[in-house]
Amino acid sequence: MADPRFPDVVTGPTQEPQFSSAPPTPLGIIPPAAIGTQGQDIAVLKVGLKEFQDWETVMVQTRWHDECDIARFSAAERRDDIVPYWQLLQIKPCDTIEVWLSGQLAMTGTIIERQVAYDADNHGVQFTAKGKSRWAYKSSVNSQTGSFDQMSFEEIYKKVLSPYGTPLVVGVLNPLKFQKVQNQPGESNWDFLERLARVRGIILASDYTGPPVAVGIYNTQPRAALIEGVNIQAMNAVINVDETFVNYKAIGQMAASNETSGTAASEQESPPVGGTGCNESILITPSEQPVTLPELLDRARNEAKWHEAAKLTCTIVVQGWTYDGVNLWRVGTSVWVKSKMAMLDNKLSIRRATYTQDRNQGSLTTLECVWPWMLNDSPEVEGLNPTPPDQPPGAPPTAEQIKDTLPFP
Repeated sequence: MADPRFPDVVTGPTQEPQFSSAPPTPLGIIPPAAIGTQGQDIAVLKVGLKEFQDWETVMVQTRWHDECDIARFSAAERRDDIVPYWQLLQIKPCDTIEVWLSGQLAMTGTIIERQVAYDADNHGVQFTAKGKSRWAYKSSVNSQTGSFDQMSFEEIYKKVLSPYGTPLVVGVLNPLKFQKVQNQPGESNWDFLERLARVRGIILASDYTGPPVAVGIYNTQPRAALIEGVNIQAMNAVINVDETFVNYKAIGQMAASNETSGTAASEQESPPVGGTGCNESILITPSEQPVTLPELLDRARNEAKWHEAAKLTCTIVVQGWTYDGVNLWRVGTSVWVKSKMAMLDNKLSIRRATYTQDRNQGSLTTLECVWPWMLNDSPEVEGLNPTPPDQPPGAPPTAEQIKDTLPFP
């Protein structure tokens, strides 16, 4: 069973990605204002039973590889307002909010900051909100013993975060168990879990409905085409090989036992994993806790993955908030980017999507795209049912025709 936002996600036979379902609300009712904004670039901030949508500026950023999403809204009183609008916005820190963009839920979170500025002629108010996952991730690890020995990442992840709600899992997580793991006193859940996730090739994120997300291996097909001279309004593509190496290796030690002791236990070393460094170089990564040889090889492969994937960062600006006139751009999905100037004709994954709106530039979406394997979007993984080879949607002659040529409904 696939999530309606990610119909193309492929999973193994024993584990399905647990994306949240279609946009719910705490009351289970779609706000009337949101229903009427489907496909329109209208931002609705829902606070309790009240809805606000007359904004001077809007900025909503959904993010993977970060603790939470973030949003910022500003409003101003106009001289011809019958009722001063800024007085109606009695929104305060700690209020739970929902952000709806183009009639779709884009973020669930909490107001963390309210600013009011005024003089004799002008009145303005600005709100900043962070996603609900912020509170779970920023809390310190609350464990009586601080020990998580002989547990897989998924077991540790759910044990640590379950007091704050139900954490989600996307794709297939690395099942290897940690032999010895302890958190540092006072260490935040984010720091502790991110430290372990990197070792296992897992990334941490959050869902737009609020809960934390652990992302394992999954697979998507490009949802839209971004083409130079067609629908790309602006682009900044950076290819940087400064942090790449020719070889990656991991070293560590395993717990001594009757079968293994001395140098056999204390001088473990993985075979080298090849990279694309420009000149002869090697990165040796020491393990932070006792490991087995398969774990060391896994660590070397993951270090190679993170460093090699970081070579490319592509920031693309497009008009509007939707890719097909209806559906929002979503982090974790993939797009096909074709640009001769950037030397790209490839599938990329969206790591950040920033929706903005103001009176000067209108509605824009800024997409931060990376190589798919940076977000664990991989077509060839043992235990998964592969999709057809990654390929671009048919390249259309105009931006309006793009949605008609995509392989998705």
